[in-house]
Amino acid sequence: MTPKSLSPSHQLADPAALGRSVEVARDCVPLQEVSELYEAMTVAEIEAEQGLARWERAQRRRQRKRSVRGELAEQARVQRIARRLRQQDTRQLRWLANARAERARATNPDALVGALHHRAKRSSLLLRSVMGVGLLWSAVNVGRNLTPADITPGPTWWLLWALSFGIEAMISVPILEIMAQAATAARLGHRVDRARIVFFEAALLTGTVGLNCGPHLVRGDFGRAAEYAVAPVMVVVLMWLHAWLTTRYAELIEQVSTTDRTTQNVATIDLEPAHTQHRSTGRLPQHLEDEAEAMFTHLPSDRAETDDSGGNNVAAVLGQDLARIAEKLVATGRSEKTVDEIIDILELAATGMNANAVATAMSTRTGATWRRSTVDRIIARAVQFGFPVVGPRLEVVADQKPA
Repeated sequence: MTPKSLSPSHQLADPAALGRSVEVARDCVPLQEVSELYEAMTVAEIEAEQGLARWERAQRRRQRKRSVRGELAEQARVQRIARRLRQQDTRQLRWLANARAERARATNPDALVGALHHRAKRSSLLLRSVMGVGLLWSAVNVGRNLTPADITPGPTWWLLWALSFGIEAMISVPILEIMAQAATAARLGHRVDRARIVFFEAALLTGTVGLNCGPHLVRGDFGRAAEYAVAPVMVVVLMWLHAWLTTRYAELIEQVSTTDRTTQNVATIDLEPAHTQHRSTGRLPQHLEDEAEAMFTHLPSDRAETDDSGGNNVAAVLGQDLARIAEKLVATGRSEKTVDEIIDILELAATGMNANAVATAMSTRTGATWRRSTVDRIIARAVQFGFPVVGPRLEVVADQKPA
């Protein structure tokens, strides 16, 4: 068998070719371990990576856009909430200002007196206007009574009508002047003595009722007499109502003015001598002692027990060192006020002044606003250190809130 008769798979390799293959393989094996051989990308892979990078950047841009949009929305929400809170605060402050103004108008004596004067003037004008209508109606009725039915319109007819209005004016003008005087007295805060003018009113009103109803009563026409009596009767009712209202307004104005004068007198109490007297003797000033003793001396007889206890309390107060009580209140943290301010409050309270009067006096002296609740707390805590409650008018409310 010759080599040519063998199949290709059984043919022997050419040694020279094998040697060349071995040399090539020996050169390729080290290169196969180089990572760059596998990491090198084709053109298609490079294009794919570029597309992926573009997509990733687009997604991150969208994410940043959503983040920025969320931050802007959050800032807008915070601004809306802040604006809403500012608006609420503004409305609250406006409401509080209006409430304080309403309270001032409702509690200030000058505002109360002014409101009473305004209401008195308005009610007087309204009633006088209505009474003017009634008197005009009554004048027309008197004109019909004085003018004969068979007379033709002419100088006599017009003269009778003018005379009827003149007669009614003779009655109505004094009535209106009486009402004006009563209204003026009410605005000035003076009471009107109705006993002095009731005779004039009765005479004038009797005259107008007679002029309106007299002719019909003489003829026996009671229905027409009742019809013509409506105007003068309503005038009488309005006059009585006007008199009552003017008297009532005068009483209210006098009451408010008296209260205002009392408050001003309390507010003008001179507290300066008190500092120089209680420091050296440990006793209240003489004018405060006299006021306290006079108050308990003039109490009603049906309150004898209160007199005894009040006198004992005053005696105890006069013998105590108010400075010691005030210093204890400050040292124990029971009050944030100064020792001098506490001593002033206790001195005023020892005279029997209530918390409102004490707060008013302290506000006038110090120039700062003192509340009744603060005075109540200071007095209540001073009681715990030996300061007694003096007089039936002193109102004490104890709590744990710092004064």
